[in-house]
Amino acid sequence: MRENDILYGIPVIMLITGLVQLIKQICPSGATKYMGLVALIIGVAIAVIQGQVYAWPLVQSVLTGMYYGLSSAGLYSTGKNSLAGQRRDL
Repeated sequence: MRENDILYGIPVIMLITGLVQLIKQICPSGATKYMGLVALIIGVAIAVIQGQVYAWPLVQSVLTGMYYGLSSAGLYSTGKNSLAGQRRDL
């Protein structure tokens, strides 16, 4: 893994967050509790494809995908909780 690979993953994390929001709009409201798992699966899928392009070992691709998916889920929940806190303060 090159040292810049993690930096290149930042736009991927934002892409995953957007895809999960799109899926959330399509799915029924009861399925929203599984969106963290959906983000993880999308992240792994993207990283496996990226790994095929850059000839990464499968383990590296899966771990990178987990990083992407979990980072995306954390980014969304942090933003959501921050906005909720701001609304309570008003």
